[in-house]
Amino acid sequence: MYRFLVLVLVLAACGSSETDLETSFCDILASGPFDDLVATSTTADAPTSTLDDRAADVDLTSGTFIAFTPDEAGSYVFGLSDDVDFVVVDEAGEPLVRADEVLGADCDTLAVRSTWNLTAATYYLSFDTTAASVLVTAEESDDDL
Repeated sequence: MYRFLVLVLVLAACGSSETDLETSFCDILASGPFDDLVATSTTADAPTSTLDDRAADVDLTSGTFIAFTPDEAGSYVFGLSDDVDFVVVDEAGEPLVRADEVLGADCDTLAVRSTWNLTAATYYLSFDTTAASVLVTAEESDDDL
């Protein structure tokens, strides 16, 4: 009986953070709150969103860049409404290496979860897509997608 209880607790602990993050992203992408942003063609005047418990509705018709500044160093997971290519670049314009990516979710509003290791600095999300817009949110993570 003791082993069964331990197994149940371990399985619950392992599954809860992914489900919580996925559920949070699904809820935010479905109902907001939203920041309406128009992406720019350069990083110099890219609009900023905290993406903290909110999503950005990014209009991509004028450019591909939005800015994001994390509160502290860590792994950040970005959730996107559509499977569009994007890269995170630093202030010098250098692309970072994506730590992990998961396609799909248990809801229709979340298509991609992508993890990036960031420090407390300004970064730019650069979208490479022909889509007119995309919804994006982010959350600091403990390496769980």
